[in-house]
Amino acid sequence: SKKCLCLEVLIITISPYFFPLATILGILIEGALQPTVVQRSLGMGALFGFELIYVWRQIHPQQTDFHTVGMLFVWMFLPGAVLFGYGILLSFLLLGVDGASAFLGQTMNHTVALGQWALEYIQSLLVPLQ
Repeated sequence: SKKCLCLEVLIITISPYFFPLATILGILIEGALQPTVVQRSLGMGALFGFELIYVWRQIHPQQTDFHTVGMLFVWMFLPGAVLFGYGILLSFLLLGVDGASAFLGQTMNHTVALGQWALEYIQSLLVPLQ
């Protein structure tokens, strides 16, 4: 059988290491239960803590999923994905939809600026070659 290494397959394979499923399910269940502020803080804090500990323990060089997608891809993609995923989730848990939206907007702005800088830098390296 032929091995497909397209980006979607690579991301799906390592998604358990950066997608906070338990906390997102907790957010969905929260809507039905209508907890008090204290109950919400305790429940969401426990779920978020579980996610962090789970991911911390599961990320190690012997992880077979990482070898499937390639360690270079893991090192290039996973740190940013973890920071982005948990950053937007923590922003939502602490500040609600407005906080998550602000985090997303700021992250996108910084990413675009970094991409533009990288493109300009690469172009400046190529100019002397012409």
